[in-house]
Amino acid sequence: MKDKNTQSNYYAFKKLIKLLKLNYRILEDSYADKNLLLVYNKLLNHLDKSSYEDIEEFFSENTEIKKNQYVKTELTKNEILNLELDGINRIINEKETTRKSLETIASVRFGMTRGEISQTKNKEKLIEKLQNFIDNEKTHVVIMRQASKTNGYNSNT
Repeated sequence: MKDKNTQSNYYAFKKLIKLLKLNYRILEDSYADKNLLLVYNKLLNHLDKSSYEDIEEFFSENTEIKKNQYVKTELTKNEILNLELDGINRIINEKETTRKSLETIASVRFGMTRGEISQTKNKEKLIEKLQNFIDNEKTHVVIMRQASKTNGYNSNT
């Protein structure tokens, strides 16, 4: 890598691709328009294949990114609440997902308290705990479906 500015732009570009991939998964989990997803996926593939030289050429000397700027890759509370369990499962099992993101998911989606989260010492244990929450929620859905099929079940009580 040639200079700090170009290197900074390169890493910022790679972070942007990660953000775009996360947004793609959100759109996919939200059952977005198939044509939109197809075009979005082609764009991601094109950008992801960009070489260091391609990225260097893309940026001019005037586009240096300042050190204090960063690309936001965290999900909002509404996005977390609207994600299906499979989408959450995919996110928590990605190596790029930060502990902070996992903590937010644990708190917002599954109601874990800050104390419970802080007692989970490492990222792997937190992922394991979140996986248990997902499995439990899936089990509850199956139980509710079966209970609603049972004769005499009254959903109004």
